[in-house]
Amino acid sequence: MEDVRDLEVLIGLNPSEAELMRAALIASGVRAIRTANTVSDYLSLCAHAEPDVGILGFTLGGQPTLDLLRAIRRGAHGANPFLPVIMAKANADLKVVQLALNAGAHEMIALPTTVRVVQALLHRAVFVGRPFVNVAGYVGPCRRRKPMTWLKDERRTVWAGYVHASHKTRYEFEDRV
Repeated sequence: MEDVRDLEVLIGLNPSEAELMRAALIASGVRAIRTANTVSDYLSLCAHAEPDVGILGFTLGGQPTLDLLRAIRRGAHGANPFLPVIMAKANADLKVVQLALNAGAHEMIALPTTVRVVQALLHRAVFVGRPFVNVAGYVGPCRRRKPMTWLKDERRTVWAGYVHASHKTRYEFEDRV
């Protein structure tokens, strides 16, 4: 497993959840952690701090965040559209997981969580990644967990040299569109 110690993580959770997530990230070995308290702060930090991974709740500063995630996927305000994003929610059910994945999240984490779960999801979101899909109604990591060979041509593309989503630049993304 690759090392998570060098990752820069941007947290966008409510204050109590953010402190618990910060503690889990520190216990996982992550050293660079930033926290945003509003949707606009989160989007600004995505563009200027260039984190390796983002962790978002379903609300931030009293505002819903699914539109924020969609804005990140569009590259709004200079945000990296390839940023791996992990959505977090207490008592998550299947509908919530589907909402997060359909908005463009890489992974979903149910709160409360453990250090091992945080490490595993960070690893999966950052170092494993998924091919990106760019169609009229969706931009983001492929939502499929398994290949569906019986379907027509794939809409997802595994690009030559694909290593990890957050290391791509916005310009590389635009060249392929």
